[in-house]
Amino acid sequence: MKNTIANVCKFRRIIFFVAVFYCSPGLIDGQIHLGIAYGVSEIEVDEVMVDFPEYESLSVSLYTQIDNWSLSVNFESTLSFTNNHNKIKDLNNVYFGIGYSLFSGYRLQIPIMATYGMSTYRFQDFEIDKAFLYRYGVSGGIRFYLSQSIAINATYYHHQLRLQQVNDKRIDGKFRGHLAKKQIGISIGL
Repeated sequence: MKNTIANVCKFRRIIFFVAVFYCSPGLIDGQIHLGIAYGVSEIEVDEVMVDFPEYESLSVSLYTQIDNWSLSVNFESTLSFTNNHNKIKDLNNVYFGIGYSLFSGYRLQIPIMATYGMSTYRFQDFEIDKAFLYRYGVSGGIRFYLSQSIAINATYYHHQLRLQQVNDKRIDGKFRGHLAKKQIGISIGL
């Protein structure tokens, strides 16, 4: 009989812990979060002018959320390229997002964002020195809050690309393609 009562008490403690953990608030409205993430991107182009390789990147982001709506700004820089035929020296991206998060107030959220930004490619030992592209699209994923200040993020991006400038010559969007990116990271409230 004592073992049964002890087991019931343990079970109640476990249920209480799980309920508190999953139902306690996630992000505090208006709090700014700093995120760091690792991602892998693939680029496909409609008019092959440059063979863009798959690349790994590190990105830093700032985001805030108020009443399910969120704003973000992201800075991304490459770590490495695979099959870098055109000897891309580096790639830098900056993009902005506005979106809506489901399940606000819980540990688990599903943010969906519309994003717009710019990419700058620099080349070495190639006929092109640099290229400038616009990128726009959507991102979605899962954000899991370990506490009100720490979250783990898994995000998928799909962006359309439009080439605007090669070296100092405007192209006016003759080149189009798209980018698919998978990213995982952590964010901390400031």
